[in-house]
Amino acid sequence: DDRTKRTVESLQQQVTDLDIHKKELLKFNQQLKDELNKVRLRNEELQKLNVFLKAENDSLRNGDSPRSTSSGNMRRIGDSGRSTYELEKMIALMKKRVDQLQAENQTLRSDLDRQRTTIDTNRAFFTQATESTKEIEHMGHTNSR
Repeated sequence: DDRTKRTVESLQQQVTDLDIHKKELLKFNQQLKDELNKVRLRNEELQKLNVFLKAENDSLRNGDSPRSTSSGNMRRIGDSGRSTYELEKMIALMKKRVDQLQAENQTLRSDLDRQRTTIDTNRAFFTQATESTKEIEHMGHTNSR
């Protein structure tokens, strides 16, 4: 039957289109995962630096030696040429950046969740289209007998 043949061809084209779309979404999903990992690493680095600078700042406020026990081979604060005000400003800027990265991280997680939902929806549609195609092909074989 010509109508059945057109329907089968249409469904096969839909399956092909969905397969291409699925591959694109999977590639995009991987890119988002890679970017998310980079953001997480950068976020961890900035948080560690923020903790270090806060501890160093607290140490200076308490009148302790400007050399932090956690500083390892870093220069003394007095040797850095930065004032307490400059260090506080740097800490504030770093905290702001950490907050921005955390917000971006949350946005990326939301995007990733949306992409997963889209992929699941497309997968369900793809499965249904495949089953419909098989059913129509079976009907075509049955009618041709």
